[in-house]
Amino acid sequence: MWKRSNDERPIMIGMDFFDRIREEGGYYVDKTALIDRLLERKGVYLFTRPRRFGKTLNLTMIDAYFNVRYKGNTWFDGLRISELRPDDLMKNSCTVLLLFMKDLMAGTFEAFLDGMRQKISELCKSFAELSESDRQDPADRSLFRRLKSGIASEADLRCSLSLITRMLSVEHDRKVVLLIDEYDNAVNEAGSEDMRKKVLEFMSVFLSSALKSNPSLAFAVVTGVMQIAKASIFSGLNNLYMNSVFDEGFDEYWGFTENEVRRLCADFGDESRFEEAREWYDGYRFGSADVYNPWSVLNYVDSGFKAKSYWSNTATNSFLDRLFRRADMSSMERLIDLEGSGIRERLKTSISYEEADIFEDSLYTVMAMTGYLKVVPEENDVFRLSVPNSEIRILMAARMESLVRFDPGSYQDFCNAVLKGRIDDIETILGKILRQGSYWNLRDEVSYELVIMTILYGIAGSYDVSTESEAGNGRVDIILKPKRPGIVPMIVELKKTAEEKDLEADACAGLRQIHEKRYYLGMNGTILLYGISFLGKVPFIAHDRLDTSSCSRESL
Repeated sequence: MWKRSNDERPIMIGMDFFDRIREEGGYYVDKTALIDRLLERKGVYLFTRPRRFGKTLNLTMIDAYFNVRYKGNTWFDGLRISELRPDDLMKNSCTVLLLFMKDLMAGTFEAFLDGMRQKISELCKSFAELSESDRQDPADRSLFRRLKSGIASEADLRCSLSLITRMLSVEHDRKVVLLIDEYDNAVNEAGSEDMRKKVLEFMSVFLSSALKSNPSLAFAVVTGVMQIAKASIFSGLNNLYMNSVFDEGFDEYWGFTENEVRRLCADFGDESRFEEAREWYDGYRFGSADVYNPWSVLNYVDSGFKAKSYWSNTATNSFLDRLFRRADMSSMERLIDLEGSGIRERLKTSISYEEADIFEDSLYTVMAMTGYLKVVPEENDVFRLSVPNSEIRILMAARMESLVRFDPGSYQDFCNAVLKGRIDDIETILGKILRQGSYWNLRDEVSYELVIMTILYGIAGSYDVSTESEAGNGRVDIILKPKRPGIVPMIVELKKTAEEKDLEADACAGLRQIHEKRYYLGMNGTILLYGISFLGKVPFIAHDRLDTSSCSRESL
């Protein structure tokens, strides 16, 4: 663990328990003002954010503040909430029920129920006194004992949260604070559509029985990754306040702000690393706030400022994977466009799993919710979507690689050959890629365009890659504009050939078209030009180097 020399506070990577961080003197980015916001209104809060954006830590922080079991602690001394509410009577005065669901995954519905039995059993054991209390109804005590012993039926489990909150309220003569972490994990990770439907139906009853018009609740906070449509799981909850990546109101409490990242870099000895942190881990927008990935930033600083992708192993989502696997050619083309100036999409701000296979925008909605996209509202439900940073760019390249289903070595070799202008290698590798499988339905020029664009996603960190863009006196098939000085721009025109004898002529025709329509207008310096023709899975490449400073053409 790397530490700064003047302060021994460690960065406790992976530690989600607020009390332990404070007890052990760990570095803590103060999010306690969230408590003040929660107390402005009462009800049920649903906060959805990507994984590793501080949801669990915030819930354990809320637990530490309200739970009567922690009365007398000094964990909040010097933190923002102590300034906002110096004499808060609610501090450590409540019974708190905290349920963690993020590790609840199973291949079958029965296995899911077994996991729920274990979760509820552990919860009941922490309040074991209820099973023998004279203040409780005998029937409730009997059901509580079944839950505690882990032998509860499915029907028992469905009403378990409602039962436990009611019994706790009766026992201690105070209302209960209910905290549920990653409520949607089992739904997102369901092994089949049939199982997903069964889990959804179970969770709908399980949550609504505890959250809807429950007189035993002081308030509740539920977190997750996906904002599931009310009709799917939160039916009838009139007291529900939903806040997702699309909404304003609690923007700065999930993830790190720019000032927090700058301070973190300075605290650990090198404020100059802030710009690198911005390039790699910034770019998210929650509501109106500019947000950094906290998991990645903490790992970056803890490693001694080594920039790489830290989030990849934590960002899995089986439902998103399924949507990627069923992406068609049109969807993939739009995915590629995300890397450039982005795309405009009308999104649903909540997900109905039943409708996800019907609506094309489901993929982009889920990508936004799970942390793969920067989301900027434009009008009504229309958003500007783009890849937020270098870390996600790497993850997206890996996803595109899996979509096109070719050898990763070929993928990288092709990108390197394009960057270095090695024409023979480009032709050889491209032919190899096209021959690697039956995935590509090579019907027309658009199909070939998509193949090339998908492969070129690997160099999108150096270029803005776009298709069918207006340029010069027409629309160019593919144009690669450098993002920084010292990189050569490229223009590509594609042709589908009817007969083998015409391969070379058609490639040259594509090259001529670039010159005739002057697609390079407005570009300066040396430009690489490619005319590529295809016959089935056989390519032919014609090429020029254009020096705009002298308006000359030179053979490569």
